[in-house]
Amino acid sequence: MRVEGHKVILERKDCHVCDENGTNPSVKFKTCPKCKGTGKRGNGRCRECNDRGGYYIPGTFRPGQVVWYDHEDRVPCRRCGGNNKDYEPENYTDNVDVSFLPVEVVRRERGQSWVEQHLGLGVYTIVDYGRHKNMTDEEIAAPVIKELKNVQACKVVRSKEDLTICDKIVIVTADSGYSAVPFWENND
Repeated sequence: MRVEGHKVILERKDCHVCDENGTNPSVKFKTCPKCKGTGKRGNGRCRECNDRGGYYIPGTFRPGQVVWYDHEDRVPCRRCGGNNKDYEPENYTDNVDVSFLPVEVVRRERGQSWVEQHLGLGVYTIVDYGRHKNMTDEEIAAPVIKELKNVQACKVVRSKEDLTICDKIVIVTADSGYSAVPFWENND
């Protein structure tokens, strides 16, 4: 994904499941080290190798066995079939670097909404219980600028169809924290 002329240009991305060779370690079973292969421990079932622990492969329930990944024995990726490079198209929820955007701090005396406090709003939201009131604008903007190096494109573009990036990021303070939201100068 790249930015060109204030627009996000979607390209193709590699498979995220396998390595650059299109392989994964093979999945194998070995004797459980806790119960020594019996499937029982103490007064009941061994938690290491029964239904609570490890890796689940549908149709293979093996008490007394645990899964291990053999990194020496590589197998083709189940997702991409070994064709790792440019496997799928990018989408607007992938990450993009927009650290070039200007950041402005606007101080307000207001309460944070429930959404800001519990879910987050915009690019970055923090509840700091008023600590930001004793900070400079540069200190408030520093973590937001760091976050902009790797932010989801959907947080800074107009819509899924219009991938125009915002003109700047505005940090709006509140009594108990602040939120960084995208801002467009011209809303046409």
